[in-house]
Amino acid sequence: MREMYGGGLFKRTEYAGAGRDIIERVLAERGLFNWIFAQRVIAQKPFIYAQPKSVEVSLNETAVLSVGVGDITDGGTLSYQWYRGTEDSNAGGRKISQATSETYEPPVNKTGTVYYYVTVTNTNSRAGHKVSVSVTSEPAAVSVSAP
Repeated sequence: MREMYGGGLFKRTEYAGAGRDIIERVLAERGLFNWIFAQRVIAQKPFIYAQPKSVEVSLNETAVLSVGVGDITDGGTLSYQWYRGTEDSNAGGRKISQATSETYEPPVNKTGTVYYYVTVTNTNSRAGHKVSVSVTSEPAAVSVSAP
């Protein structure tokens, strides 16, 4: 689609699968063309490079879960939310209040197995299209046994 505005030629092109719109503006001046590309900013998707690892501990010992996330280069801010569940799944768990950092120390005062996972969100307030993007870790089992 091409439309004339103020003496310049504007052409909008959408690239399928690229996750972004590119607006091309072509101005004609003295027979020369100037190309100016503007891109709508999208928050960068976090990358988990180290998944939480399952652990086996004795009753009342310490267990620590952690997630490793690559650097975000879009100026956004990372946030973390841990969940717990009874199934080996990274969906349907209960949100753990106050568990909002890259590490979590689960309670180990009861025997049994509980599964934990974390959702990492990058929020970029400068993004014009998708301000927040999240990724969820694989589940990690914390198995607590009697000493």
